[in-house]
Amino acid sequence: GMHNARLSVPDVTYAQSVTEAVTGVDLVCVLTAWEEFRYADPAAIGDLVASKRVVDSLNCLDQSIWTAAGWQVRGMGRPDLRADPAA
Repeated sequence: GMHNARLSVPDVTYAQSVTEAVTGVDLVCVLTAWEEFRYADPAAIGDLVASKRVVDSLNCLDQSIWTAAGWQVRGMGRPDLRADPAA
């Protein structure tokens, strides 16, 4: 699918893995419920990102696990859950 996506949207940067996609980013957007993304380890990913913020567009992540790992989680149609309520 990535080959066809590149043909349709050539100006986007594509990654081969979750870890490659999140390294150094300020915001993670989960736009698919594929198992690789849905069950990603938030603690391990947290070591790669610049900022622990995630938008879960499909509400497929376990928000309690992500917030326990220090992430600010925003789910579509859900209240804002923050690791630090003062943030």
